[in-house]
Amino acid sequence: MPRSGGAAQQTRIVREIVNHLKKTRGSLSFNEIKQMFKVDLNSNSDLLVKLRNHRRLDNERGGGNTFMYNPEISQVGNKEQLQNKIQCTWPGIEREHLEDAFIGAKEALQDLIDEKKVLVISNKKSANIKSEIVFPISTSIFTVDQDIKEMWGKVKIPYKTG
Repeated sequence: MPRSGGAAQQTRIVREIVNHLKKTRGSLSFNEIKQMFKVDLNSNSDLLVKLRNHRRLDNERGGGNTFMYNPEISQVGNKEQLQNKIQCTWPGIEREHLEDAFIGAKEALQDLIDEKKVLVISNKKSANIKSEIVFPISTSIFTVDQDIKEMWGKVKIPYKTG
């Protein structure tokens, strides 16, 4: 029954568990992992360490015997919260993190793009890797009083030539 195997098999099991948790956004106990993935974490300390050290898994809740998916951007659960997160984050947020925030986030983000509420800028990290950063269309998160705007408009800036 145990599928502990070598490093490659352990990596595959970790990926399967992470993908399942990402898709469902639920939790898995050690027993559920044993039933679903045919691996006993109590007798496979190497795999348990890999799961506990995975950056997208939370093992703190449930007394350390449960794993949950932990997105890069948490506490965002709908389109409005997604837009607010983008509006309040400067200098932009990676698209992949936003699309991973909650189930349906990819579609919600595309709606915001189509509605021209956010702007996506592509950036090539290397020849093969491209990153997309999402920015708010309106970067103003505060207002300036009209009298301040008028004073600013009257400021004379020295101009030198030559």
